[in-house]
Amino acid sequence: MLERLISNPQSGQIIHSNIHKPFNFKCPNDVINKEDAAFDNIKMIPCQSANAYDLDYYKSDMNGIYPNFTSPRGLALIINNHRFKSMSDRTGTDVDKENLRILFRKLDYKTVEYTDLTGQEMLSTIKGFGRLEEHKTYHSTIVCVLTHGDNNALVGVDDNKVDVNEFIATLNNGNCPNLSQKPKLFFIQACRGGKI
Repeated sequence: MLERLISNPQSGQIIHSNIHKPFNFKCPNDVINKEDAAFDNIKMIPCQSANAYDLDYYKSDMNGIYPNFTSPRGLALIINNHRFKSMSDRTGTDVDKENLRILFRKLDYKTVEYTDLTGQEMLSTIKGFGRLEEHKTYHSTIVCVLTHGDNNALVGVDDNKVDVNEFIATLNNGNCPNLSQKPKLFFIQACRGGKI
């Protein structure tokens, strides 16, 4: 059985739910103005983050669960490309970015945000992000890219492409020792070309 652990930084509670149960996240259109957006169908287990290591379900499968109890949990990088040199602007992307920023802060991640990067700037940004010393003290990281895309490529605002595998590999254990053996979550909102 897989389990989901989410922390509520205001109350210090750990939110726990089983993944095999229905999980409905309600995200109203005006979530930007609602700092109290709720997670439905999640069981609350009172616990301070410092005591999370003592939870029975964690102790019973310590080797199968990544610890993710630091506060903040880690850094969340958001790259949001809106206006492009020759491709259409990505309308609505700023709302998506703002919703991600709010969500990650609620999940106790520290956000780092960039807007309208060229292909080269996206690659240098992810490399620089991987070199941040803060990663040593945190348990995980998140990377979100909102941009145009093509077959296995991210497109910068200058229409130059970055290979998705090269982009992701910048944070692997060999290239980014500060994130070695830690969960790295990548979310890419981009087309993958017309043939897919």
